[in-house]
Amino acid sequence: PTMSAEQGNLTGLNKLKYSGLAHNKAVSVDSKTEGKKETIMVTNRTQRGKNVFASTGMSKGAKSLTCPHAVAWAKKLLADEKLRHDACDEAFKAADADGSGDLSPGEVITLIATVCKDLKLDAPPVSKIKELVTKIDKNKDGSLSLGEFRSGFLVTLKSCVHKAEECGKKVKTMARVAKLRPDLSAEAAEKYAKVKKSFKKKKVVVKSRRVKK
Repeated sequence: PTMSAEQGNLTGLNKLKYSGLAHNKAVSVDSKTEGKKETIMVTNRTQRGKNVFASTGMSKGAKSLTCPHAVAWAKKLLADEKLRHDACDEAFKAADADGSGDLSPGEVITLIATVCKDLKLDAPPVSKIKELVTKIDKNKDGSLSLGEFRSGFLVTLKSCVHKAEECGKKVKTMARVAKLRPDLSAEAAEKYAKVKKSFKKKKVVVKSRRVKK
């Protein structure tokens, strides 16, 4: 792919969708370092047709960020039982390759991770999913029926939404980004995670150098 390094380009790709030069609502998420202070900044165009940008700091308090639109869709699934069951049943059927009507714990773990990824939500840790599988396996046969999986899907969805909303409260700037560029909100959340992860890597490198000395 052709890359671009202009200000206001979220992904660095040379496309109108991301362009900091051509798009009148250009927005990007980047890191800023001044001495020992590291900041996550969101930059957006302020005047159409002019190369004028404004940057605002984003809180680093969230472990991760979820696209607000993904959270809204997940909440809709929680509120609409039929819609949730349809989504759940479709995922279950796709995972039940042999048509037995049951899923093994391993298949459930993989399926929940896949569903969360499709919904753009952070999946719970594998240890938590294993605990959940044990709890909702009502007949203790070591596998989950569709009904049992529906229960697990509901619990997982509630947990993911709660976590996403709590993290979102810590980074209120993300809501502004989602409102400004709903088409880029998911990628902006991913970029936030990448920038924050890069800060952690730098700290690890610095610590390792100190130990060597």
